[in-house]
Order: sequence, then structure tokens, then C-alpha cells
Amino acid sequence: MLRVWGCLLCVMVIPVQAEVYKCTIKGRTEFSDQPCSEQAEKIDLKATQPEQSAIEQQQAITATFEEESRVTQIHSLNQHNDHLESEIIRLEQQRDAELEELSARTYITEDGRIATSEHGLFQRMDEVAADYQQQLEQIQQQIQKNKTALQGLYRNAPMEQ
Repeated sequence: MLRVWGCLLCVMVIPVQAEVYKCTIKGRTEFSDQPCSEQAEKIDLKATQPEQSAIEQQQAITATFEEESRVTQIHSLNQHNDHLESEIIRLEQQRDAELEELSARTYITEDGRIATSEHGLFQRMDEVAADYQQQLEQIQQQIQKNKTALQGLYRNAPMEQ
């Protein structure tokens, strides 16, 4: 944003020497750098350099806006990560409950192995674990993405004066 204002200020400093013409064609007003008809009206543009105090005031407003925006983004990303952390806890509890329910349908044999009489139960347990793991990894990736964004926002903090 600061770069945009800087460019605008540079443009305002450079004297405008281009000619602008105003034409009304079929009831529509148009502006062009060349006469669009014989009735074209030349518009005189006068550009002046703003006073230094106006520039400084605008720069201060821009800096305040940018800092408030940065702080808002930091707050939003932190809130989002808090929500994602809560979601991880909820998913882990849900996964554990579901696996416990499935595990309750197994038994231990005399030689210490886990067995079941239900066809495909172990496969279902593996699928449940894999599904939750995939969801948890996606959430962790989003948290890491947010943390990277936060690091960038912290690096771009204005210097204390």
C-alpha cells in the first residue's frame, strides 16, 4: 500500500503535459488524448505538488491503516489456529471412541493374539485410523500455513522509533 502512495506521489510531482479532450458522441461523454470530433473540447489539467504536511499526513494515515490491518490479520490467524487445534482434539477423541467401539468387538485368543468373528473388522479399524489421520494431517498443514503467514506478518512489523 505504501508503494502505491509513493507511486501516486511521484506521478503528482511530474508535471502533466498530455492533452485531454472531451467529446460528446451520440449522447455519451468520452475523454481521449486526441480530438475525437471537430467539436472536441480541450480540457486543461493542472497538477500541483501537494504540500509536505499533506504528504506526511497521508503517510501517517496509511501507516496506521497498514498496522491495524496487520494486527487484525495476526489476530484472525491466531483465532483460526486455536479453532483448528480444538478441531484436532475433537477429531482425536472421535477417532479414539470409534476405534474403541470397533475394538470392543474383538477378543484375545489363548495364544495372546487379537481376533474377531466379524469379517473385515480389522480392515475397517485400519480405514478409520487412516481417515482420521488424513484429516488431522490436513489440519496440521493449515496450521503450519497460518504459522508461516504469521511469521511474515511479525517480520513486517513497523520499526519502533
